[in-house]
Amino acid sequence: MWTVEQLEDYLEHCRLLQSDTTTVEVKSGRGGMPQSLGATLCAFANLPRGGTVIIGVAEPGFAVHGVDDPGAIESALADQARTLVEPAPYIETQTLHIEGRAVVLGHIEGVLPHQRPALYRGRPYLRMADGDYVMSSNDLRMIEVDKLHAREAIAYDSAPVPGSSLEVCDDSTLKEAVAELRRATPRLRDVSDAALLELFRVVDSRGQLSVAGLYALGRFPQGFFPDLHISAAVQYPAGEEGPRTRNLEEFYGPVPDLVDAAVAWVRRNIDTDLVYGTDGHLREVPELPLEAVREVIANAVVHRDLGPESLGAGKFVTIRLTRQALIVTSPGGLRGISVEELKGRVLSPVAVNPRLYALSTKLRLEDGERVIEGQGGGMKVVFSSLRKAGLRPPTLIDTGVRFTVILWRAGRGDDEHAPATRSASASFQPAFAPAQTAKEGSVVEDGLVAKLGGNPALVLSALRRNGELSLVDIVNSTQLTRGQVRYALGKLIESGHVTMRGKHGDRATRYAAKE
Repeated sequence: MWTVEQLEDYLEHCRLLQSDTTTVEVKSGRGGMPQSLGATLCAFANLPRGGTVIIGVAEPGFAVHGVDDPGAIESALADQARTLVEPAPYIETQTLHIEGRAVVLGHIEGVLPHQRPALYRGRPYLRMADGDYVMSSNDLRMIEVDKLHAREAIAYDSAPVPGSSLEVCDDSTLKEAVAELRRATPRLRDVSDAALLELFRVVDSRGQLSVAGLYALGRFPQGFFPDLHISAAVQYPAGEEGPRTRNLEEFYGPVPDLVDAAVAWVRRNIDTDLVYGTDGHLREVPELPLEAVREVIANAVVHRDLGPESLGAGKFVTIRLTRQALIVTSPGGLRGISVEELKGRVLSPVAVNPRLYALSTKLRLEDGERVIEGQGGGMKVVFSSLRKAGLRPPTLIDTGVRFTVILWRAGRGDDEHAPATRSASASFQPAFAPAQTAKEGSVVEDGLVAKLGGNPALVLSALRRNGELSLVDIVNSTQLTRGQVRYALGKLIESGHVTMRGKHGDRATRYAAKE
């Protein structure tokens, strides 16, 4: 169930993105219950964790105007889920009030794996980005594979690759892998290299490479499977003048080369911050922690689906950098683990491709780090490094046929999750930061702090310095979270220190300090 604060934060997030999201659909509800929800309800039912419909909010500005009869909307929403989708998914509805207006929410649970795909008017729908699409034949085959995975493991990475041999491997990568495999298994120190590689399923008894062996060690795996590459591009919103993408690149080679090249591309295309270290020297620090970027890309490469429904169907790993975020998508949904478990504190390693996973724990990147650490701690590194950098936690989206990780850029939709100061837990201090927020008379008067509290005093000080500001402007100026700013503004408006021009929930609303 949602809270009012969660709904307000989500709508503010949509305003920044100018779009709703994969797991949430927003409808205005003008004139009553929307009649076009069948495809959306079906698509949400086919998501492993389901999705939520919000009624009473209008695009494109995501303004809250509410619905007149929330009880009737809740009943109609539940009725549509029960009668339009086969099998009928479980739906839980609720009504929240924002600014005195009723907003109806309905969370649709995903149907069980053996029940998929759910159908609307006899057709299966899939949720992609913020739209609903009829599933392709390959999507349907991947759902069937997912059902099979629920009953028995299918090791596609162990399948032999006809026409391959150790001759197509990169010599240095192969030698490194053999040495690491020997170090990891002392009992096999006396066996030949060929026998060792066969025992680890790098090759079969006929000398053919497995898919894992080719992908991890091959000089050019894409010669056998073109979809084992990565596509990366900087992406701009539709409707703007100029090209939709720039810096489009494709990366080829074995797993270590793919990860190194993709991380280097991200490093070149994201912004850098100038910060002072504890030694007083000025340094350039990437806006996204590269350890998080590396883990996300490595996981996408190693845990991608390697079945025929992906490798022969034009499905490859994609990296897209937008103004708001870095988005990494890999073919195949999660296997043997849920999004909630990935976010948990305790995480055991779960390998979609066990042979490839084992090899990747032995291979090293250019910086000396292993491709995969192998202890199930990769996502913990992602969450902790983003938290230390003062960034929003990643968004994880599992549609069942693809898995997406979104790393949010600073100041581009992540403010509500940022700590009070971005560098609070980091070892660096910004070289160019907002005005100091210590209790100095020139910035924050001690009397205001005593009367209103620290955060309202900071907000009032920002308004006095800069004049009329929006909510996002205040967040950026004070480095407070969006929730802290909203609370502070409420106290300031109530006490008569600040005036509001506009209405709550409207991104055009401005705030100003009273003279």
